[in-house]
Formats: sequence, C-alpha cells, structure tokens
Amino acid sequence: MEVTKQIKTNSKKDKLAKWLYSTGLIRLLNFRRGKQLIVINYHRICADHHQETLFDDEVFGPDQYEFQKQVEWLTKNSDICSEEELIAMVQGEVQPPKRGVVLTFDDGYIDNYTLAYPVLRQYNTPAIFFIPTLPIEKRRLGWWDCFAYFLKTSPKNEVVFEGKSLLPKTKLQEAMHFVLNFIYQNNLDVSVVMDRLSRACEVDFPGQDVQDRELMSWDQIKEVSDHGVSIGAHSHTHKILNSLDLGQQKNEIVDSKMIIEQRLGKKVRVMSYPVGSYHHFSEATKKIVLDAGYDLGFSFLTGINTYGNIDQMDVKRISVSNYFPRFVCTMKFPQLFCDCM
Repeated sequence: MEVTKQIKTNSKKDKLAKWLYSTGLIRLLNFRRGKQLIVINYHRICADHHQETLFDDEVFGPDQYEFQKQVEWLTKNSDICSEEELIAMVQGEVQPPKRGVVLTFDDGYIDNYTLAYPVLRQYNTPAIFFIPTLPIEKRRLGWWDCFAYFLKTSPKNEVVFEGKSLLPKTKLQEAMHFVLNFIYQNNLDVSVVMDRLSRACEVDFPGQDVQDRELMSWDQIKEVSDHGVSIGAHSHTHKILNSLDLGQQKNEIVDSKMIIEQRLGKKVRVMSYPVGSYHHFSEATKKIVLDAGYDLGFSFLTGINTYGNIDQMDVKRISVSNYFPRFVCTMKFPQLFCDCM
C-alpha cells in the first residue's frame, strides 16, 4: 500500500510563503482585494499524513488537524458564505462580503463525514458537498481511484497500456498521470479505459465491500444536510461531460439533481462539473445546467472570482496547499499563490 503524499515545502511559492509567515510579514501586508471571492475545493481529508490507501493519493488534502487549523483561521479572517448566501450574492440580491470564502467538497467520500464534518460543526461553518449519485447508489468508487488500485496492486513490474510502458512499482505517480492525461486529452469513455487498464494490470476491480467503506451513505449525506452542509450535484456517473453527447449530458445533469432531491427531500440548487477544467465542459453544458433548474455551476482549478463579473454557470474554484503558511498566503494573495490550470 502507498502512503498519502506528505506536505512538501520545496517549491518557490512554498519557500516564499514560509518566509512571509515565519517573519510575521504576512500579518502586516494588506489583505486581498474586497472584490474577490475564493471558492476552495477539497476532495478527501486524511486522518494523518501517514495514512495508507490503495486508491488515488492525490485527491487527499490536509489531515484533520491541518483542516481544523485552516477552518479556524478562515472563521477569524474571512467571511465564510453558505450556499444560500452565495446564490443571493451572485444574483445581485445582497452585497458581497469583503473577504468572501466558500468551502466545497467533491465526490462523497466517507472522510467528508467522519473527519471534515465534525470540524465544520465545531466552528459552525457552512459548506457544500457535491455528490455523484450513481457511485453513492451503487457503492462504486470513481474511475481515478480504480486506476490507482489497478496500478498499485498489479503483480507486474511493467504494464504496457496504450503503447506506453508504465512502471507502477517504481514510478507510480508518473504512471497514474499518464493514464489520467490519456483520459483528459482524448475525452474518452472512462468505463472502457477502466476495463483496458484492469486487463493490462491483471487486476480485478476492487471488491464491493472495499469500495463501499470509502463512500458516505445516503443517511450520512442526509445528516450533514440537516446541519449546515448544502448538497449539490456532481453528475450521475462522474463521467467527463465533454466526452458525452448533449443528450447524455442532459441525463447526467438532470438525473443527479432528481435523485438527490428524492433522497433528501430538498431542492438541489448547485452543481459542480466532474474534473471541472475548461476542457471537460462547454457552453452547451452550461446551458443544460441552467435549463435543468440549477442556480450555479462550479468549475475547478479555474481561478478566483471577481464580484460583479461571476458567471453563474462557471463559479471558479481552487485547491489549497496542505502547508499552512502557503494556505494563509493563498487566502491573502490568491493571484500569486494559488495553483490553477
């Protein structure tokens, strides 16, 4: 089993953040401009940075201790907005806060409930959890986790996939990136690629019980939705929308909304696009989302929002560093410290 990635502080941005934070200069410098809204996206929270996983390491963000530090800092230094407040702000019904921040989580992982949710409750912090409905209904992990599982558990030292020699034992990250980029660049049907990689690695899909324990249940999703967490859609199957025709995209977008509303008895008002960069959805996708009755659509790794110029079907989101000084610097100077595609 592989360990989740450690906090790394070797990049130039990390070193600059460390210097600004350790010298105290970060506290003396002006905060980001009041016209900006930062939407943070997490996927998984880990118990600690020695936690092991058979699945995708790179969807893990901070451990629970670091996440608590981040939330505590945000409650003291920013205005954390709820889904309702964000919608009203984007629609021009209320004045935006000076230092607006929104917290979002994608994919419905169990640690959103066991690790992130207790922290959110402790600080009375709103958030949005975006749920892909078929994985929750059928208890199936996403294709990126299955890719990682095939590569990590393969008995082969060399895996030949789409003409590329992959070395999962010694160059796992490189192998994983090749498979993901193969998907992203070609907008392929991920179910077909999963089958190909499974055969190439000589590894069956992970057992149902193994997949089941990585995901929240509907009861858990209902519980968080009753205590300050809004639930949005993240498509039905989590396929890349641009890999589908418009009719299939409509099914993904409409079905996920309908299923969540039936399960929770609450209106679903927001959606995040699977993967979420501008290669993975289109203007036609945005129109389908709007016509389906959503108030907002969210992209990912796309930047910072500017009040008065927010596309309601393209609310931009960023990821944040697990390294606390870099996190603080990103909140204060997002254009300089955030990483976007």
